[in-house]
Amino acid sequence: MTYFVKSFLCYVFAEYEQALAYGKIAREHNTGVAGSLFIPTEMFYSSLARMACLNQMSLAQQLQAREDIANCLTKLKHWAKYAPENYQHKCDLIAAELAKYDKRYMDAIEGYDAAIAHARNNEYLQEEAIANELAAKFYLDWGKERIAASYIQEAYSCYARWGAGAKLEQLRYLYYQLLSPIFNPIVNRFIRYPHYPHCPRGLLFRIQPFRIQPFRIQPFRIQPFRRPLLPIQLPIQLPIQRSGVILFSLGRHNLLMLTPILL
Repeated sequence: MTYFVKSFLCYVFAEYEQALAYGKIAREHNTGVAGSLFIPTEMFYSSLARMACLNQMSLAQQLQAREDIANCLTKLKHWAKYAPENYQHKCDLIAAELAKYDKRYMDAIEGYDAAIAHARNNEYLQEEAIANELAAKFYLDWGKERIAASYIQEAYSCYARWGAGAKLEQLRYLYYQLLSPIFNPIVNRFIRYPHYPHCPRGLLFRIQPFRIQPFRIQPFRIQPFRRPLLPIQLPIQLPIQRSGVILFSLGRHNLLMLTPILL
């Protein structure tokens, strides 16, 4: 069971090769858990991990991996006939990933949505989150960022309800721009100060999220900002140049950029 849990965690955090290695050990020592949920769950996550690694494999390895995935999917479909509440969403998600790899995009869309719906209806919260995250990656690879944003936001919500704090931190790091409407409800809006110093007609701020890479911080100014964003909390006495920019810290590697516009 230990190696199954390690395999599961590695998959959740996108360490796919390590997930496969732990999954292989778990499968070799599954005699003691025969008839339990660990065997089909290991097949499910190992199949997803293999799908994620296919592009890095040689042709011979790909054929072997596809055969293993097909065998696991056949068994899961058999179990889904008797217990669709436990297995149907797993079958749908593996089928969607296969369709994505084969560029059968319409089949992939239907598979992701079916997996999400079945996982939600049967209260598999963690697998609903994973299905939403994989759907978001699918749409990002397809170049459809707006659709991807809705799926990654739903994945974030599911992981939050599940209590997966470390995973939430990873999603914030990887997809901050797509998740920014959750963190900052006034993104790309404007705040006007009619009596700003040295500005006879006032000053208008355009508010945008700003993402930086670690150890590459080069803002004009950084002000501490520890509470939720409220317009009244902005430092309205800070001198501003016509071409200046103010950056407020919103946490690790995430800033809020205010571009002043003289009226």
